[in-house]
Amino acid sequence: MREELRVKGVRVVHAEVGATDTGLWDNLEGNWNKESMMKDSDVAKFILKNILDSNTVNVDEIFLMPPGGIL
Repeated sequence: MREELRVKGVRVVHAEVGATDTGLWDNLEGNWNKESMMKDSDVAKFILKNILDSNTVNVDEIFLMPPGGIL
């Protein structure tokens, strides 16, 4: 998909995001420590900043994890 859209000026970013504090966790079984998760607003700001800041750099992939690693 990335190559098909590149010729049209559309940039595609694959974002792999670790545990993020969202409502999703409220419906999952288990005792999830949301204090250890990334804030959804921080994740959104990081991704947006990195894909919009430059017209001369293309970001193909972003991997984000909480500071403590995988929960």
